[in-house]
Amino acid sequence: MAARRNRQMLLPKNHPKGRDALIGFGANLGEAQSMFRWATDQLRASPWIERLDASRLHRTKSIGTEPAPDYWNAVFKVRVAESTTPQTLLRFLSECENRAGRARTRHWGARNIDLDLLLFGEEIAINPPTCIVPHPMIPWRRFVLEPALEIAPQMRHPLVDCSLRELYDRLNTTSRPKWRRILRGDFDYFEFESCDFWVWDSSESIPQECLRRARALRVPILNKNWVCRQPSDAMDFDVLVHLALSEYGAPPAALFETS
Repeated sequence: MAARRNRQMLLPKNHPKGRDALIGFGANLGEAQSMFRWATDQLRASPWIERLDASRLHRTKSIGTEPAPDYWNAVFKVRVAESTTPQTLLRFLSECENRAGRARTRHWGARNIDLDLLLFGEEIAINPPTCIVPHPMIPWRRFVLEPALEIAPQMRHPLVDCSLRELYDRLNTTSRPKWRRILRGDFDYFEFESCDFWVWDSSESIPQECLRRARALRVPILNKNWVCRQPSDAMDFDVLVHLALSEYGAPPAALFETS
């Protein structure tokens, strides 16, 4: 029953024959470049995928509270078969990670492979913790947006109604990001319109009206209920908020919540 209460499907979309999906690759343990080639071969051989384009590998510094090796990141743009659903593709990506020997010892920990479903056309499928599409951290991840610009700059984020190029440009043109923490019943949207993003700091499902208003204003929401998949992850949420702010390139003094 809990999963049913959390389930959210917004803004119903037509389902054309074949859609483009975006898959993120990351690794910072073992032979990352060899793993990237292996993942490419696995995706090409999948019955769910009809065509594949891959970005270059990008080396990025590890983010988080503990020291870790640098990551190698890339993005795949794939044309999925007509019968494919986000859930089907997510299961396939998880199977690939398991075959590669990924050990899931800690959320956001180091890994030999990570395959994330970032976008699935313009479909919105939210059923935490098993299925969250679009990926909830896209607007604040340069290591996703930079490789994505090589192969899919015009793909759109359906919750924000922005292209990936627009999301990336925001990170580069906003020097003092403004954000607001939204709590249930706290919906003075006129006060929030000038913010660069909102933060839903609750384990409860975010109200549909909040999501609709954010899309109309083209404001991304950093949603605790979507990024903290286990209760133990909640303590790291404030860290994620500051990491999101740091992606704008703002100096520490500019990392503030608007009053």
